[in-house]
Amino acid sequence: MDTEISTIEETTNTTNNSNSNIAIFFIAAILIIVLISIVILQNRKIKDLKRPKYGFLGKPLGLIAFAALIGAGSITLYVGQNSDSTDIVEINANSEFSIKIDSKLIDKNTNLYILSATPLVEDIEWGGDQNFKLDISWVIENTRVSTEFEYEISPSNPSNLEINLKPGTNKIKAILFINGKKVEEEIVITI
Repeated sequence: MDTEISTIEETTNTTNNSNSNIAIFFIAAILIIVLISIVILQNRKIKDLKRPKYGFLGKPLGLIAFAALIGAGSITLYVGQNSDSTDIVEINANSEFSIKIDSKLIDKNTNLYILSATPLVEDIEWGGDQNFKLDISWVIENTRVSTEFEYEISPSNPSNLEINLKPGTNKIKAILFINGKKVEEEIVITI
């Protein structure tokens, strides 16, 4: 009988040991599955957080556009206040007038020149006024005197008189009337 009891006890101990081994195996398997699931879910969350959901690099575009608009407006305002603008001189009886004459040789064989005259009001070309218009009379003296005219010259239609000069000394005089004043300037071209 003692033998039977010990055999039953051994069988019971073996069964208990196997049951506890199986329980430990299932608990370990469940823990491993739970840990793997947590790692997989956390990796997905990290990938989602790395990917911007809207805007530029995750920042809202409206804020960036507003900041760019404020920056551009500030720069424009600063540049506009600090830039040198062309002054428009008010032409009156006391204004100082002069003429700037330029000459350019176009063809040496025929002595073809282009003459241009620009009025200066208080040393500013055209007085800074884009609507300024006037007529110029050119007097060219060599062996004889000739007169040429240019009408309604302006900043958008500048003076450009093409003329063949004769060999020798050519006195070229530009004459114009501004605000009732006669203004003239003379240059000499020797060929």
